[in-house]
Amino acid sequence: MHSVLDPFSLLTEDEASPDVTAATVGEVSRGTFWAFVTALVLAQFGLAAVSLGLLYGLVLDQWPLGSALVAVGVAALAGVGALYWWHRTERSE
Repeated sequence: MHSVLDPFSLLTEDEASPDVTAATVGEVSRGTFWAFVTALVLAQFGLAAVSLGLLYGLVLDQWPLGSALVAVGVAALAGVGALYWWHRTERSE
């Protein structure tokens, strides 16, 4: 049992995951890997752009720049969704 007062007791237990091994990770195709990396970068960029755009608009009252950043961020996040949809339909064939 874990003690609430001792957070380091959570770190002492090593739970090995039998499903994920180095060989399993090595079996991922190049297309899947690069789709994942691209989706990761687009998601980070999109979230940052939307956040900064809202801050520029709401805090600094610079709505032209803020709305442009929000639009670019939403487009990047839509790209993540499109990439996911494309990869999922390609893999199901």
